Amino acid sequence: MTISQKFVSDVLLLVHTAGHQVMSHYSGDIISIEKSDSSPVTMADLTSHTCIQEGLLQYDIPVLSEESKNPQALHNSEKKWILDPLDGTKDFIQKTDDFSIMLGLVEDGQPIFGVVYCPAKNKTYYAVKGEGAYVIEKTKSPLPIQVSSVNDLLYARLVVSRNHLGTKEIAIAKEAGVREMRKVGSNGVKLGLIAENNADFFLNLSDKMGLWDSCAPHIIIEEAGGRITDAFGKEIRYDTKETKNKYGIVASNGVIHDDLIERINV
Repeated sequence: MTISQKFVSDVLLLVHTAGHQVMSHYSGDIISIEKSDSSPVTMADLTSHTCIQEGLLQYDIPVLSEESKNPQALHNSEKKWILDPLDGTKDFIQKTDDFSIMLGLVEDGQPIFGVVYCPAKNKTYYAVKGEGAYVIEKTKSPLPIQVSSVNDLLYARLVVSRNHLGTKEIAIAKEAGVREMRKVGSNGVKLGLIAENNADFFLNLSDKMGLWDSCAPHIIIEEAGGRITDAFGKEIRYDTKETKNKYGIVASNGVIHDDLIERINV
C-alpha cells in the first residue's frame, strides 16, 4: 500500500480531532467504570473511539480497537487499523498528562504507518515504513527523530510504567546495573521517549498488553532506528487470532536489544 502525504495529513488531523475531544473531558470531573478485565474506561475513551472509527470509514479498512465489540473477526484481514483510543486511562484519570491516542495501520501482519498523539502535551509522533520517524511539538514542523547509540546497559535509561510496575522487569534492570529509571504512563509516551533519544529501553514481560498497546509505536521505534520484539526476541505480528502480546514486549534502541533478550531468558 502506498501512503501519500495527504493520507498522512488526513489521519493526523483525525487523531488530533479526537485528541481535542478527549481534552474536553480532561478539564472536568472524570467518571470511570470498570470493564470486564478490571481496567477502567471513561467517556473520553469512548468519544475518541467513536470519532476515529467514524473518520476511518472512508478508507474501507477494518478497525481493531481496544473498545471493539468483536476484535477476533479481524485476524484474516490483509490490512487493518489497530487503535487504542486512549492509552494510559489511569493516567488520564489521575491527570498526569501521560496519556495518548495510538493508531497504527497494518499490512500483511506488520505496521506500515503509526501515529501516537499526546494531547495534553500537544505532541505527536508518527512514522511511515521506509520514510523515518518524526515528532511534531505544538504547531511546529515535523522533525526527524532517532534512537540513542548507548551500547551498555550500565548507562541505559529505562522507562517503566507508573501504574503497572513489574517486579521481574525491575529485577532484570537492577541486575544489569541500570541506574536511571523513569516512571511514565502511556506506552505511546514511553516508546516515544525511546524513539527520540530520551530513553533507551522498555520491558513488559506480562501477557496483558494488547496489540493496540504496541502497534503504532512499533513502527515509530523501528523507523527511528530501534527495535521491538517479544520477550524471546521474536517478531511481533498483528495478524493473529490472539489480541494480546502473549509473550510481552521489549523495546530498545536496538544496540542493547540482544543483551536484554539474553538477560530475560537466562
